[in-house]
Amino acid sequence: MVKIYASELAVQVVYDTMRVVGVNSYGDQTPIAGIMEDVLCFPLYDGGNMGVRRRQLHALMKRPDYDPMLSAAGIVGG
Repeated sequence: MVKIYASELAVQVVYDTMRVVGVNSYGDQTPIAGIMEDVLCFPLYDGGNMGVRRRQLHALMKRPDYDPMLSAAGIVGG
């Protein structure tokens, strides 16, 4: 969970920084574009965030107390 949170937060922070700085963030005046290139790889390391989330979802659905009808209604817990 920490890997997913940190990698997605890093991408969001650099993206927000690029939005604040504007078009200059894509040029050579700032290192932001290079940082974005590096940060975009973080969600892919160690099997990728989507793969980790998929395994977590499968584990949740295998639990004996999982109720698909409650999940469809958006209710957490029983």
